[in-house]
Amino acid sequence: MDAVAREIVDEMNKKITDTIFQEALETHKIWKGEGKDKRWRFKQNNGKLVAKTTKEKIKTAYVDYFLSLQQSDADKLTFAELYDQWLEYKQETVGIEKGQLSPSTYRRYERDYKKYFKNSAFTKKVLADITAVDIEIFLKNITVNHNLCRRCFNNIAGYINGALFYAYKKGITDHNPYDLVNLKPIRGFCSERVKDDSDRILSDIEMTKLVQAVNDAINRNPLYMPNYAILLATMTGMRVGEIAALRWESITDNYIMIDFSEHRLDYADKTEIIIGEPKNFKHRRFPITRNIRELLYKIKTVQALNGVDSEFVFADKTKRYKASEITLAMTRRCKSAKIPKKSIHDIRRTVSSKLRAKLPSATVAALLGHLETTNDIYYNFDVTPVDKTIDILTGLWETKTA
Repeated sequence: MDAVAREIVDEMNKKITDTIFQEALETHKIWKGEGKDKRWRFKQNNGKLVAKTTKEKIKTAYVDYFLSLQQSDADKLTFAELYDQWLEYKQETVGIEKGQLSPSTYRRYERDYKKYFKNSAFTKKVLADITAVDIEIFLKNITVNHNLCRRCFNNIAGYINGALFYAYKKGITDHNPYDLVNLKPIRGFCSERVKDDSDRILSDIEMTKLVQAVNDAINRNPLYMPNYAILLATMTGMRVGEIAALRWESITDNYIMIDFSEHRLDYADKTEIIIGEPKNFKHRRFPITRNIRELLYKIKTVQALNGVDSEFVFADKTKRYKASEITLAMTRRCKSAKIPKKSIHDIRRTVSSKLRAKLPSATVAALLGHLETTNDIYYNFDVTPVDKTIDILTGLWETKTA
């Protein structure tokens, strides 16, 4: 190990030692005697009392004892067993619905484990034997063998880090070997086509054709609500689940209150559609423009003429239209508009990019319900028409003459 790596490891070990000792002091597992015997003490699990004359000596003794207990667990627990524990922990404490991991996400974790981890030599290793090198070799092998894309690779690396960090946080191990992993060279083995901006947003021409196709479809069938939902997406950039769950009570004089979203929960034996909190629990409001107001008025008028009385905006006499039905309508409208297949999420990226060209990053992020960094990285694309770019490039060095 070179000097730099050794320095990193030593610093990590010091932080671990300090954390263990500080927690013991705060929970009174270590205390200082009073009266004549002022030695520092702690009691082992077998009842034996350990006493030292100085704080530094009791620290060394306690940390050694603590780590010996944890090491015994790390010597027995395999990564496969740890993964099950970690997944159970995440299911209980993390997620969208009532603080739990959603069934759909839970099943994805299970499927990915079965596909990429199960029966591998890595999962049979006990935690005490897992090193950063083991993790790098495992990730490199599955990336090559399964021809992983960048996103899938990041997911799997995240599973490993999450499980090992859970072991460290629970005190099963005294460090997380993932902290020393270098992913950069391994990502070079990922086989992912880098999408052009044009694949992820709609150009001005495509948006014009789409809106025209949607309006034509509305003229043919005014009561088919998914068409109106597509138009609202072009005006707000709302998520398809938020649009599907939009209630009339969420429409005020000046704002759309985005307080609900549709979620699809995939259980082992069934699929359930529910309406719950918006993604990441980010409640927000979107200003109602003249165009949005006119669209909502048109929807309300069509529903009234056809005897529709629903709490949901995008509903007819018999039902509320689900996100999947709005998505299907979007596919059909793209086909009739003779443009490449796009999604409501592509519209969302386009709206974000258009707004970002004219508004501060923080404002756009708030309107879309993102963290500012997330919005800038994943929802900010170049929407400048190519002819405008050409004009600017052509006149870049031109000077006016009298």
